[in-house]
Amino acid sequence: MYSDEDIARLRIIKYLVDEVGLNLAGVELALRLRAKLYEMQDELEMTFISRRQRERLQQLIREMLQILGTP
Repeated sequence: MYSDEDIARLRIIKYLVDEVGLNLAGVELALRLRAKLYEMQDELEMTFISRRQRERLQQLIREMLQILGTP
């Protein structure tokens, strides 16, 4: 009936509303930012930068995703 992705999305929405206190407009913005961070993470894998730079950028992306309620 519901996919794992649907359930994960609902959990994130619940977290953003209940724990962070966002309204629906804030939740929409957070979900769009989350999608862009995942896109950035994918792009980062294809860039030619040093391993140290890549690891630092990946860490920053993980931290931002964690702020948005994504493990």
